[in-house]
Amino acid sequence: MAVVDITLILSVSRLHVYRLSFSRVLQGITMDNKEAKTIVEHLLDGTLQSQLLQIAGQEYILTNVTTHAMHGTSTNIESGYGLVIVRTEQLAIIGIYTQAVAVPEALQAMCEFGDDLAAAGF
Repeated sequence: MAVVDITLILSVSRLHVYRLSFSRVLQGITMDNKEAKTIVEHLLDGTLQSQLLQIAGQEYILTNVTTHAMHGTSTNIESGYGLVIVRTEQLAIIGIYTQAVAVPEALQAMCEFGDDLAAAGF
């Protein structure tokens, strides 16, 4: 998944919100537990698409929401950061890219990753 620089995987449960893994931490981008909990709560409530998301000091606004994925861009235009969120039954997969990437390419990479995890029972 070379298109996406960082992949954050969160459990989707009201009882346990935690980060399951980081595929790569780049330029100090991490997600704290409060940010993770907020994202999971809004996913479960169906209100994530109307929120301004905060991850490691970067704010993102969702610009494209489909039934399978959500795409957002950083509110800091100069950063060039973007993100894709894919939800499976048990997980929220957040892919962050830090360079110029075509939105369809980022969405496809993350959707395929989400499909693979869903096929494995997640």
